[in-house]
Amino acid sequence: MSNLLKITNYFQSKNFVNLSCYFVILLPSARFFFKYLSFQPILCFCFYAFIVHIIKKFLINNEISKPLKDFFSKPLIITLIFISTLVIVSYLYPIADGLKDQMRGSDQDDCVILGVNFLSRLKNPYSEYSYFGNPCSTGLGMIILYFPFVISGFYQLGTIGSVILSIFSVEIFTKEKYRALIFSFIISSSLIFLELIVVGSDLIFIGSGIVFIVYYLTDLLKTKNISKLIILSIFTGLIASSRINFLVLIPLLTLFIFSNWKRGALLFLIVSMSIAIIPSAFIYFSDPQQFMPLHLLGKSNLFLKYGLKEFAIFMTILMILISCKLCFKKSENIPLSLFLSLSPSLICLSLGDLIFENSFNFATWEGANYFVPIIPLAAALISENLLPTNNPKKLSII
Repeated sequence: MSNLLKITNYFQSKNFVNLSCYFVILLPSARFFFKYLSFQPILCFCFYAFIVHIIKKFLINNEISKPLKDFFSKPLIITLIFISTLVIVSYLYPIADGLKDQMRGSDQDDCVILGVNFLSRLKNPYSEYSYFGNPCSTGLGMIILYFPFVISGFYQLGTIGSVILSIFSVEIFTKEKYRALIFSFIISSSLIFLELIVVGSDLIFIGSGIVFIVYYLTDLLKTKNISKLIILSIFTGLIASSRINFLVLIPLLTLFIFSNWKRGALLFLIVSMSIAIIPSAFIYFSDPQQFMPLHLLGKSNLFLKYGLKEFAIFMTILMILISCKLCFKKSENIPLSLFLSLSPSLICLSLGDLIFENSFNFATWEGANYFVPIIPLAAALISENLLPTNNPKKLSII
């Protein structure tokens, strides 16, 4: 028991949290340099990581933080930033989307749009493959979440809106505007995150949605409001069914809720699991051969070879045990607990793709995308650790 306590203390230490979060945020961005730069990509990547570190030091400087906080707290500045982001993405997305005419770019947005269009006509959302000829791994939950954006013709608003939701979640539920600023900088420093925003990847929505879930839940456990719990359960069910592997979100969060609210945990499990399973099961049983999201199960076996699968399972079980202990100790540890629980499998899948499928070719490292759903969560944890030292608010994960 004492050994588990020591391990738990290590995994919640400030140094480990910061190091692991920076690893998740920076490493997958290496693909950008190898894919788009022909001159010294390794050197450019190291320089990029150094610049991120320097700006981070700048942001947490006590003398600088107050004027920055005052400046970025102005409603006009916030509005201008959001409008600028919307204009930039609205300009770049059609360019990135147009690459499909050359059989280039990403087909993740294509799968969502196809799914919505078929569903709007009451047809099987998996009736067609993507323009690359790939089976669509997008789950029904993500198709439903993007439904109003696709139908209205503003697909990219779903991606941008989810990022804005995550930023406001950090600000509203932590009551720290400057922390939201640091969070915004950190997710913006991830080049792969920015790349997937431009191409309209639904993985951005998943990652941003997870940040909203953990902070909404942390705040909810203080009031234990049933109505708010049902809203959270519905949203969690949709996010969990966005990919077959994210169904694990429901039992994980149920365990975390159970440590503080047993009745709420049962209700959360029933509602979220119903939302995640029943609609998808209906589509699956109508045509099992055409239910494409299940192909991810076979795809993962290609990456998890030579003991990597067993290592991922072992580390995931260990992290879940540690996470449960953290949540029993303090409900504010939920963001860290979920990060620890999700990271082993996603990191192993990503590195397995890099090693076994791409032979360390970073330029073609598609598995780098597996980091993206936990990048916003990693950014949120770093922003908590990087609050200026003169800030009176006590940090929650340490």
